[in-house]
Amino acid sequence: MKTFERLAFVSFWIHIIYVPLIMIGFPVSVVLVAKGLIIESFFEKGWFPVIHSVMAIFIFYFVLYCFWFWYKFDRYSHAILLLFFLNTFYAPYYFYQVKIKKRPLKNKKPKEEYVPFIKIEKGEEIEESDYGELTRKSLIGIVELWSNKDEQLNYQKENPDFNITEELFVQWEDLFSQWENISMFFTKEEQDQLVEFDIAIKSSQASLKPLYPPWDIFMKQSEWNTINKIAIRISAHLNFEGQKD
Repeated sequence: MKTFERLAFVSFWIHIIYVPLIMIGFPVSVVLVAKGLIIESFFEKGWFPVIHSVMAIFIFYFVLYCFWFWYKFDRYSHAILLLFFLNTFYAPYYFYQVKIKKRPLKNKKPKEEYVPFIKIEKGEEIEESDYGELTRKSLIGIVELWSNKDEQLNYQKENPDFNITEELFVQWEDLFSQWENISMFFTKEEQDQLVEFDIAIKSSQASLKPLYPPWDIFMKQSEWNTINKIAIRISAHLNFEGQKD
């Protein structure tokens, strides 16, 4: 885990302690000072101001980290509104959701989807008879993209603002989630190969979520090599043009 993430986790727990302490401790301290049970200088000298200042630094870092994480990995969620208006109070909940509970991140526009090798013009209607062919091309196109390092590099160059690593996984995840409805368009041999590929995808994805590394780093890792080899092997047997008899 990176140093910044370690600090974020430490800051998260300090934040959990700090906010209730301030909300409850401040009014209580005012009452105690008013009744003369403690002197006001207690808050200006000794260890209290030092501890308070250190905790405040961690809180400031934590809130900034949440804003950075939203912008980098979750920018199309609505969390920014609550982070902006309720930052100190909402930040721990947001951090818990995305880093501990690991809810799905929204880092691309709603309904934005890139399907490799297939272009559908605006207003074009898809005939029902063409649905099987389109489905095959969509799924096989993703396998082809995984098998071709140069295509991935070109995809990265054409979309410099995208996290291509995440795109590769999400494209497959989105389409293969419909497997029960689209498996009929593939032969038994093709089905077995695509299920094998899906298992490799899920295995690697589990170790990467939610912080997908940049593609130039990911392609040097064992997860990329494993999926790439499987994609190369099975893509040679997949038929773009339609289901074999």
